[in-house]
Amino acid sequence: LALADAGLEMYGLTPSCTLAYIEAEGAGERGTIVVDPTLAEEELAHAVLAVALLSTTKAATQVLCTGTLSADALVEGLELAARSCDATLEKLRKILIAALEAQSS
Repeated sequence: LALADAGLEMYGLTPSCTLAYIEAEGAGERGTIVVDPTLAEEELAHAVLAVALLSTTKAATQVLCTGTLSADALVEGLELAARSCDATLEKLRKILIAALEAQSS
């Protein structure tokens, strides 16, 4: 937001999110994926995935994974991260529009 607020020309905004994969306590149970986890949730996780997407093309500008994930879990996480980034992008746009309206009045 700082770059946009400064009036720098950009290709688009780059929303990001982090996912924490927390294993289920019971054998055979499905674990939980937490979006934008707290530090305590990250410490419980067996894997953490951080994703940033360029808003104009949906191209990944960053994908960072610590821990071990199956291919299915990674695909599920990337899809969830894309939806989360879309939601964050809408919030970023509203904040920028409000800031522009405040400057013009």
